[in-house]
Amino acid sequence: DPELDLSTTDYGDDDLWEEAEIALREGNTVQVGNNVYRYTGDDDDVALGTENFNGASWQLVQPDTRNLSITDYSDTRLWELVDGTITTRAVAASLAASIGGKVGVAVSGAGAISTNEILTTSNAFIQDSNVVQAAKVDLDAANTSIITATIAAASVAIGVGGKAGVGVSIGLSIAENRIGWNGGERSPAEVRAFVKDSAIATAGSLTADAVSRSKIDAIVLAASAAIAGGGKAGVGVAGAGVSATNRVATLIKAYVDGDGATGISAADVALRANDTSSINAIGGAAAISAAFGGTAGVAVSVGVAVGQNHISNEVEAYVANADSTLSTNSGGVIIEAKTTAGIKALTAAASVAIGGGGTAGIAVSG
Repeated sequence: DPELDLSTTDYGDDDLWEEAEIALREGNTVQVGNNVYRYTGDDDDVALGTENFNGASWQLVQPDTRNLSITDYSDTRLWELVDGTITTRAVAASLAASIGGKVGVAVSGAGAISTNEILTTSNAFIQDSNVVQAAKVDLDAANTSIITATIAAASVAIGVGGKAGVGVSIGLSIAENRIGWNGGERSPAEVRAFVKDSAIATAGSLTADAVSRSKIDAIVLAASAAIAGGGKAGVGVAGAGVSATNRVATLIKAYVDGDGATGISAADVALRANDTSSINAIGGAAAISAAFGGTAGVAVSVGVAVGQNHISNEVEAYVANADSTLSTNSGGVIIEAKTTAGIKALTAAASVAIGGGGTAGIAVSG
């Protein structure tokens, strides 16, 4: 086969070369010299060598920008649907039983730990731009992050002996759910709809809406039971502990900051920031111990539940640095910042101890 120097070959030689066509889809880009063109026509085979890039099927664009109005969002090579939702379940259970002719000792422990974290940014904005002849300008940003967590641990110990029986049981559940926190550092999620250093001329409305509906739903439970019996002595120790920490931090902002060289003109202007974030948390710990002995029975039971819930959102709507003009033709200017964020939390601990003995019965519960 002959070798060709492609840098010097004659591509006009019909015996060696023919015009090739390439399959194009709407949104594909082609670089011609220093210019980049985006294809806006129907899916088709196109001969790029003879194509008129100034025709109706092509749009001149900047190499580092994308026209979102004609983008094919079904192209999974470029786009992925983002779902800011975490649903988790962590369950632990343990059972120990010991029965001995002389001594029976049973030790049981169960622990469940879960950490869930969402760090997200949702911004809709116009920046360093000049928008002219727009029918209307509408910017919407929303955060709907949700963490749903169910954490449970249960432990049971049973010890029975001819002379002595010992049962020790511990159940522990720990949950940390965070939106806008990176470990122990506050790193707020962003929900912003804004115009920054841009001039806008529109015959319709200019609206910017930033909405946060982030939510944490958490149920954290721990239960522990210890039962001991002995001919002479019985010792039962049970402990249950729950720790639940839920935190939300979000910046919710709708604003105009800087109005470009020629100002902003619209029929009316509305800037709204709205926060409806919520935390719904239930934490419960229950411990029960029972000990019986012919001479003495000692039962110790402790239940502890700790809940921490925190929402530290910032909600702002404003106009700043409108040095040229911000004018409306027929309506007014609405600037609204509103929050109805709320926390509903129930944290409870219960402990029961029962001790019985022929000589002494001791029960300690806390």
